[in-house]
Amino acid sequence: MSDELLTSLEQRVAQLEHELGSSPEVPLKDALHSAFQHMQKLVQEHEHIKQLWEQYAAIEKLVPPEGLDSFTTPDPIKAQILLADEERIKESGRQLEAVSHREKFVNSEAIQEAPSYNIRLKPLRAVHIRQMETVRNHQDRVSVLLQAYNNIVMMLSQQFVQWDALITQAERKRGLFAS
Repeated sequence: MSDELLTSLEQRVAQLEHELGSSPEVPLKDALHSAFQHMQKLVQEHEHIKQLWEQYAAIEKLVPPEGLDSFTTPDPIKAQILLADEERIKESGRQLEAVSHREKFVNSEAIQEAPSYNIRLKPLRAVHIRQMETVRNHQDRVSVLLQAYNNIVMMLSQQFVQWDALITQAERKRGLFAS
């Protein structure tokens, strides 16, 4: 029974395709499916347009009845603002002129060549870093030697003080030194 029903349905679909003039390359099922997708896309675009119109209506409610011109500043007020800031505008003009006169110094050949100096100075930097390392080593060595010198001077001073004390005692015992 199901085989007969399936065969009957296939024959009816084939006859319908033939009557509608569908080509064998694009079966009716695929054509209907693509048409359905196209319709869904149109409905979605319609929904988007509908949302845009709703937003437009909401924005239109915010605009006063006089229109957008009511948001702009009238010409007399613009003139008053310009007159009030006249000195600041003139000062800005003078500063811009000064900057334009000094632009040749900023765009000078020497400044344009600055990156090439960086390349030439790279070996010099390496030498400078090595010399700084050598200086640090010498500073450490001098510091150690200076500390040793200070220790020697301190010990000699203590020894001289001890010897002076011994000589003074010996002189006192002999009576050579009058206190």
